[in-house]
Amino acid sequence: MYKKDKKIYTKQGFSFTSQKIKNSNFIHINTNQIISIGTNLIPFLEHDDANRALMGSNMQRQALSVKKKEKPKIETGMEIEIAKNSQSTIKARRTSFIEFVSTKKIITNYFNQNFNKFITFSYNKKIKNKISTFSKIKLNPFKRKLYLLENNRKSNQNTFVKQETNLKKGEYIKKGQVIADGISTHQGQLALGRNVLIGYISWEGYNFEDAIIISKKLIDQNIFTSLHLKKYKTFVINEKNEEVRAEI
Repeated sequence: MYKKDKKIYTKQGFSFTSQKIKNSNFIHINTNQIISIGTNLIPFLEHDDANRALMGSNMQRQALSVKKKEKPKIETGMEIEIAKNSQSTIKARRTSFIEFVSTKKIITNYFNQNFNKFITFSYNKKIKNKISTFSKIKLNPFKRKLYLLENNRKSNQNTFVKQETNLKKGEYIKKGQVIADGISTHQGQLALGRNVLIGYISWEGYNFEDAIIISKKLIDQNIFTSLHLKKYKTFVINEKNEEVRAEI
C-alpha cells in the first residue's frame, strides 16, 4: 500500500511534475488493459491487420503444448505474468534456498522469523547459559517447505500434464518466483511452441490463402509433437461366452 506523503511523477496540464499521492486525482491506465491476454501476446499488434489479430488471438486458445517447447524469441512482456498467475506452475511462497530437488518434490530452507523473537525473549528474561539452553531444545533458525510436483496426469482435454523444474541444490530463490514449470511454460515464461525459421514463397502454384508446405525435418525431429493420454475400454469374450471386461 502506497504512503500518502510519498511523491510520484504526475502530469499537470501540459507539464510533468512530481507531487504527493494524496494530491493526485487520477491515474493513467496501461494500454494493455483494453485488450485480452491472447491479444497481448501478439508482437507489434499496432502494425497488424485487425482481422488477422482477431484470428490469432482466438487460435491461441486452441494451442497445444509441444513436447520440446521453447520460450519465444520475440516477447511482449506478458509471458512472465501469465506463467506466474497460471495454476499449472508452482511459485515460491518464501525467499529461501533449495535443499533438495527431484522429479517428485522440492524442499527449500527459509529463515525462521520466530528465531529472533525467541532470542530476544531469552535475553530479556536473563536466562543463563543460553548456549546450553539452545543446544538442549535444538532450536533451528531455518524451516523447511515442501513442494510436491504433479506428474503423469491427464487433463480434461486429454493432454499430458507434468511439472518439472530446472533448479539445482543450493540455488537461491525469491518469493513469487516460478520454481516448477507446467505443460505450457518453460523457465518461468509462457511457451506454447517452437521458434522455427519460416519463408513464404510460391512453389508450383501451391500458394493459395493458408495452404503452406512444411519441411520434413519438423516431422522427423518431432518439433511440433504433443503428448496425449486417453483411456479405452474393450471387451474380451472367452469360449464359454462369458464376458470379461478389460481396461487399457
